[in-house]
Amino acid sequence: MAVFQGTFHSNALSKRTNVDVIIPSDVDSWLKDGNVHYSRLTKTLYLLHGYSDCSKDWLFKTDILQLAEKYNLAVVLPNGGNNFYLDRQGTGFAYCRFIGEELPDFIENTFHLSRKKEDVFIGGASMGGFGAEHTALTYPEKYSKALLFSPAVIINSLAQFQQEDETRIANYEYYQTVFGDLKKLKNSVSDPEYLIMQLKAAQKALVPFYLTVGKSDFLIEKIHELRDFLNKENYPFLYQEEEGSHDWYYWNRHLEEAIRWMLDCTEKE
Repeated sequence: MAVFQGTFHSNALSKRTNVDVIIPSDVDSWLKDGNVHYSRLTKTLYLLHGYSDCSKDWLFKTDILQLAEKYNLAVVLPNGGNNFYLDRQGTGFAYCRFIGEELPDFIENTFHLSRKKEDVFIGGASMGGFGAEHTALTYPEKYSKALLFSPAVIINSLAQFQQEDETRIANYEYYQTVFGDLKKLKNSVSDPEYLIMQLKAAQKALVPFYLTVGKSDFLIEKIHELRDFLNKENYPFLYQEEEGSHDWYYWNRHLEEAIRWMLDCTEKE
């Protein structure tokens, strides 16, 4: 497996940024023999990290290298800081535009990967799960499916946030910087529920979600709210809830299952 670690200038971020890319270009022929995934073009999965993490966490804390080899996947691991992968003029960072437009253009041109929707996926854990959901809803024409591992779906809570409030990771000032005016957050372009309703009203295609959370996850009530909303709106998704917490052990345990769902694998593969 080839792993590239590069730096390039991003106009959307107004700075140079790092990205790690896994490419199954040097897999031994004997590993490909009989593997149906090498009878097609390489597909691409963009994986987003969580709050306080970086792109390296997917490399060091999960089996993504082995799974990329097994399933003929290029995996793109960008760095999103602690910005929830949103566009915020006040910070000078347009992370949603970076993930949804600029980064794919750079990756596809550099590595000559397929641009077809059926060959491109996005996923993430925690803050990255929110980013994957939001980006897939902002650019539904670009992604076939989205993998949401314990996504930090906190929009409804933040809309009720007061100046003296804080969460286990940050305070009011941080959320105001990242999300903008919290009183205007609901029914805005930063609100995934709003984006879903807009897509449905426009009769546009919806990106199916793989959604999983551990029973001991501190975000489980918020993810139940998301699950119930998706059910109410007849949104296409697969939901998995098992023993586990908000950590890489749980996400790694479900990573192959998510990838197999993403690729429509059969039990015999």
